[in-house]
Amino acid sequence: MKVMVSGHVELPALSGMEWIKVHPDRPLPPEVQEAEGLVLWTLNRDFVRRLLEAAPNLRWIQTLTAGVDHVLAMNLPEHIDLYRAPNLHEELVTEHTLALLLSIARKLHVLRDQQREGRWFVPHPFGSIHSKHVLIWGYGNIGRSLAQVLQVLGARVTGVRTSAGLDDEVPIITTADFERVLPEVDHLVMVLPSTPDTRGVLNQKVLDLLPERCWVVNVGRGDAVNQPDLLQALQKGQIAGAALDVMTPEPLPADHPFWSMENVILTPHVASQSDRLQTKMREFMLENLGRLSSGEPMLGRIERSRGY
Repeated sequence: MKVMVSGHVELPALSGMEWIKVHPDRPLPPEVQEAEGLVLWTLNRDFVRRLLEAAPNLRWIQTLTAGVDHVLAMNLPEHIDLYRAPNLHEELVTEHTLALLLSIARKLHVLRDQQREGRWFVPHPFGSIHSKHVLIWGYGNIGRSLAQVLQVLGARVTGVRTSAGLDDEVPIITTADFERVLPEVDHLVMVLPSTPDTRGVLNQKVLDLLPERCWVVNVGRGDAVNQPDLLQALQKGQIAGAALDVMTPEPLPADHPFWSMENVILTPHVASQSDRLQTKMREFMLENLGRLSSGEPMLGRIERSRGY
């Protein structure tokens, strides 16, 4: 089987698989016409569209990104199955989110600014993750991984997803319970995918329910946040701050107010980046394509109607 692979992804040799390297900035090799699979690591929709048009025999796409919205937006033919990579990003996004939360608690972003100014000042009050109430909005694999770490540090964690219940002692609510829970929250962590149901869900109505001490942390998708509403809430002091790894658009325009706001921490969509990522990719693809070769179902099949 011939399988197209995003150029910088290095996959191990696998019996019965022939890799065809494809690059956004290079002509496509003629072999793509015979490709039945695609291993994708890019958010470039124009490139994805080129691949779809050039590969009439394509039967499945394995995306290695945390979200699949950029591929679903292509309106894939029904005969093409789409797969995500479960457990590939949980550890890394958990670490990045924890870093943001610790920066908030220990004011590392403020202290770094002071260092650059050569200024010695203690910006009271410092905080702690211990005993804080963290609400994880989008409680999937990443949310579960993050909850485990936060509980070890003494935080009280609540998850939000489409069905309520209990998940490893973490209470799970739906958005129908927001009016009861949001006023108690210290940190609202968003790990939502991009779907029609999640776009702009952090809006003025939700922000109005948050206490002034609350920080919003977004490591999911930028379009889940109504940015004008968030900006207004930050400027008015309605909430304490925001830590954003994802924004709309990306990159954020150079003149956007977020860049210069002391109570905003920005990172350039790097929550899943790591020196271990290539190794994790190879391990996952070895397992998943091994399953394909042996006739077993691949892991991570996407339900298109749900968007994840």
